[in-house]
Amino acid sequence: MRRIVASAIVTGSLTLGLVGSTLTTSGASSRQPHVSGTLNSALVATKMRWIWPYVPGQWFSTTNTALFQQPMYRPLYWFGKGTSISVQPDLSLAKLPKASADLKSFTINLKGWKWSNGETISARNVEFWLNIARSHPGDFGGYVPDIGIPDRVASTQILSPTSIKITMKSPQNPNWFLYNALATVTPMPTKWDVVSKTGAAGSGGCSAMPFTAVPLAVYNDSGKLISGASACDRVFTYLSNFANAAGSASNNNNALWKVYDGPWALAN
Repeated sequence: MRRIVASAIVTGSLTLGLVGSTLTTSGASSRQPHVSGTLNSALVATKMRWIWPYVPGQWFSTTNTALFQQPMYRPLYWFGKGTSISVQPDLSLAKLPKASADLKSFTINLKGWKWSNGETISARNVEFWLNIARSHPGDFGGYVPDIGIPDRVASTQILSPTSIKITMKSPQNPNWFLYNALATVTPMPTKWDVVSKTGAAGSGGCSAMPFTAVPLAVYNDSGKLISGASACDRVFTYLSNFANAAGSASNNNNALWKVYDGPWALAN
């Protein structure tokens, strides 16, 4: 399932408050921010509902992903530019993955781009997403059982603050793995690894866990998650409580979503 990048028929309007920000890569020149203001953007009839870029099936739409989330929270790899739907290395947070000779391991080197709070987008931020996927795969709209992430991942290894290796249980076609598995990953800031409003960044304990230490998700015959209440389960539940944009204004303005790495920020 390739990340949604298609354009949509216009039937509505979205107003986002633009926040001027400077996004840089290590050693690269700073891009000057645009003047803050309001941008009106045409949308499809599907409403924007889910802020957190770990999207359940019912809200897994172009509106929620490509038009709402991605301008605020950049995916690991960016697909689409002009008429092309190909991966765009210059717009991606990481360099193209390096496959091992046996095609079982893929090393991802991040470019050193920054979150809005000044922290570097790190390998742990990628691990955080992978850990949530392992603990709650069925709650992500792009999940396909026994295919790709997380079911076919054997382990992960943090090689450096900006480098992570993902080892699969069997060889993978590199193009398939990039376009269908890594395309779904969105690094998440440590600020989101909490289980309370007063919790310090990372206090939830999910982002720092080794992938193999996260309990595998177990579901009953009715599809209800019955795995133990691991750190990632608790973080997932907490973030889900604040992810629905149709909730109260306090949800939309929650400090969680004020940490972003895209050119836009959620104003209201």
